[in-house]
Amino acid sequence: MNMKRFISLLAVLLLMSGISACAASKPPVPVTEKVFDDAVSLFDQHLFDEAEAGFKKVVADSYHIEELVEIRLKSLQYLGFIERERNDYVHSNKWFKAATINLKEYGNEDQKRRWGKVIANEMHTNNSVIDAMQERDELIQGFQKKEIVFLSILLFLTTLGLVTFIVLFHHLKKTNRQLEIKNAELAGCTKAERAAQEAVDKNPLYGRIVEFVESSKAWRDPEFSLDDLCRAIGSNRTYVSSELNATSARFNSFINGYRVKEAIRLFTEQPELDIEDVLEMSGFNAKTTFYTVFKDATGMSPAAFRKTIQESRDPEQAI
Repeated sequence: MNMKRFISLLAVLLLMSGISACAASKPPVPVTEKVFDDAVSLFDQHLFDEAEAGFKKVVADSYHIEELVEIRLKSLQYLGFIERERNDYVHSNKWFKAATINLKEYGNEDQKRRWGKVIANEMHTNNSVIDAMQERDELIQGFQKKEIVFLSILLFLTTLGLVTFIVLFHHLKKTNRQLEIKNAELAGCTKAERAAQEAVDKNPLYGRIVEFVESSKAWRDPEFSLDDLCRAIGSNRTYVSSELNATSARFNSFINGYRVKEAIRLFTEQPELDIEDVLEMSGFNAKTTFYTVFKDATGMSPAAFRKTIQESRDPEQAI
């Protein structure tokens, strides 16, 4: 008899222990409702992170509790609202989809009817915003692509214009150097020499002077003098000086005109020659005289003229 009472008592204790364990594994309904109410209050205060933690706890604690299905659906709805406040409409839809799954699995007919419309409207709102954002992104991408194409074309045209400018600049610079050389060469034909060319056919004595000087290249001799010229053509200083003064210039200017022309020829044909070599080969006996006479005749110093000739032969050197 005592044994039967002991077994009965043991069974009662085991049953009570099981009930206590079940009660401990699931929070009581009022506690879950309190957590939900607190989370709603936090949401209204825009404390979204704290509210999110509360709603997630309600969802976790309310599973398999029939009387908490409504609160669980509301919590899932609020979680979707929180993501919407963060402008994350994709994640917002994930919470509404979770609500749809819960509704199908645990909701009754009344809940399915009411919540089905609510969830559908919320997801429609999110999808409208998502579609608008996608259209906006596509429009921005289209503008960006057009901008890239425009900038590429602009860069190409700018580069082409720059290259064209550089080519034209160097072409004009080269042409300008050639004109400078030509002008210098023309300037090398001094007034005395040009007058001499015009007077050759008019005066026999002057013609003899020019013929001898040009045929013998007497100007190459730095010591060549008026007396040497007179002896060479069989005349005297008076006649020769008078003839030169009347038709072109004094003897020194007349001879220096030929010397400048020879210097120009040497610079042009042999630009690698040093200025001292050209000075001697053209018949000048003093550097100072050479520089003075050459610049008076051409408008350029021998060094500047030589540099211009070299640059016209090697355009890279002028860059």
